[in-house]
Amino acid sequence: MNSTDPRKDRIIASFKINSTILPTASLLHKPPVQDIVTHTHLQRQRIVWISTMESLDSIRPDFQSTRRRSKRYPHFSISTTTFGFLMLMSGFVLFATSGSVVTAFEPPSIFPASMRQALTEKAKTINPAEQYQATGWSNRAANVLTPVYLSDDGANVYTGDRPFYWNNIDVSCRMTVIELPPSAAKRDDPTELWVHSPVAPDGPMILSLEKLGGTVAHVVSPNYEHLKFAPAFAKSFPDASFWGCPGLAERLPDIPWTGEIPAGYRPAGFMGAATEHPVLSAANKLWWDRDVIQMLHVDVEVNPATGKPFFNEVIYFHTPSKTLMVTDLWWNYPASTVPNSQYGRNDAWELAPVVSEVPLGSRLWKAGMDKVYAPFYSNLMVQDKKAYKDIANHIVNVWQPEIVIPAHGDILRGKDFIRSVLSKHFDLEEETVR
Repeated sequence: MNSTDPRKDRIIASFKINSTILPTASLLHKPPVQDIVTHTHLQRQRIVWISTMESLDSIRPDFQSTRRRSKRYPHFSISTTTFGFLMLMSGFVLFATSGSVVTAFEPPSIFPASMRQALTEKAKTINPAEQYQATGWSNRAANVLTPVYLSDDGANVYTGDRPFYWNNIDVSCRMTVIELPPSAAKRDDPTELWVHSPVAPDGPMILSLEKLGGTVAHVVSPNYEHLKFAPAFAKSFPDASFWGCPGLAERLPDIPWTGEIPAGYRPAGFMGAATEHPVLSAANKLWWDRDVIQMLHVDVEVNPATGKPFFNEVIYFHTPSKTLMVTDLWWNYPASTVPNSQYGRNDAWELAPVVSEVPLGSRLWKAGMDKVYAPFYSNLMVQDKKAYKDIANHIVNVWQPEIVIPAHGDILRGKDFIRSVLSKHFDLEEETVR
């Protein structure tokens, strides 16, 4: 095109697979639009086009609009310079995998069509007939609750996906709900609902929880950050037990906490241990069955500025579905409108469709988390490197999750795929990954 064309500064990268990778960058004249990922198969070649960078001039109004103070953090503002730095840090994103792009979960046994159909039908029974909210990357199905896993014995898993705005940037949030069916000895008891990292309990949410037919019995706030909606849940479900990560009761004293996860808690099986540690009192009948939902305190971090933990997260694992739940220990912000495209995949399906856009602010946030925060956390905040590796090895090698539900970003499915992604995130050496 003519170099004077006002539509400018879009970087597109193309490269060839299974041969020498030859990245080429050229300025194509295209207005700021959403990220696009298109896969073209030409025998053993794949051309991947990824739009990655906007002109700083063209997005300056968006930058300026973010220079307002956060209500939650009144002393923090994001300047044009900061956003420009994150943009430059993100550079242009290239990804390549050998062979064909994995589409719709391969092999099919990982997520068969029959399971997807069952989940889609279940979603219709627990959600209102009208669309709950606008479709977007942080709630692709636009549902109140989205089924993730269904089992014959009723140990079902759901998520409540929501946009969550911080400094006018959608960073997303996700609640997980697990049905805990009664034991064989207590068949007449109602099913208990276990809630992780709650979102707002608005009218539609309360109705959808009621449609599950159980009682909200446990509400878990897993770290120091994911607690905003815990007070509202306490008002809506006063008979539930409320559990926090270590030290959370002191930070949020207005909630009627039932208890905290003990500092340094490790589940049975950690480093070969026969029992949990510390052993929780059998006299406390309010605990859930920790063989069904296991927990692990990530007590390895220190904020360099305060000398105290920053997130102080407790992670959870649902053994029947082999589902790992994390909030800020790992995240999965999208690289494009296609679920999990950053791994060379297209994991779109009926309840996780391709969306129209991922806003610029969310893409910048991903760049900052992936390129700036992640190395800062692992190199400077993680003080006990051995304990961190032990926890990572337990996640990958002992729990061996087949589903990962992050609080931020798209869900992962498939044990081998998850093993690869988490091993890279935790920087596990290849020989330690069995």
